[in-house]
Amino acid sequence: LGYKPFAEVYDATGGIRHKDEMKKYAASQLNKGDLLAVELTVKKWSAQGESAEHASYDLKGVLLLCKGTATDEIGVDNATAGPVKNAFSSSFYIRKTGLCYAALY
Repeated sequence: LGYKPFAEVYDATGGIRHKDEMKKYAASQLNKGDLLAVELTVKKWSAQGESAEHASYDLKGVLLLCKGTATDEIGVDNATAGPVKNAFSSSFYIRKTGLCYAALY
């Protein structure tokens, strides 16, 4: 199909800065359990005479905030296996390591 890996991925583990000041990070190196910030533009529209509203987004950038651990990967597996009923509750698999707070998703 001719798809290329998304190239606007940056290493923000040392802090979020202007993209020109951060190192690029290979999308193929992102792993389950990594904490990411996603920059996107949301579009909302409806066709003339249509009551339904539609939405889409354009991905602009991905920032790696914190690398996940093996424990994080297990937490993601547990949180996403079977029907997820309470994914955004206060107990949603959050870990604290130093200055990095990672919601494992």
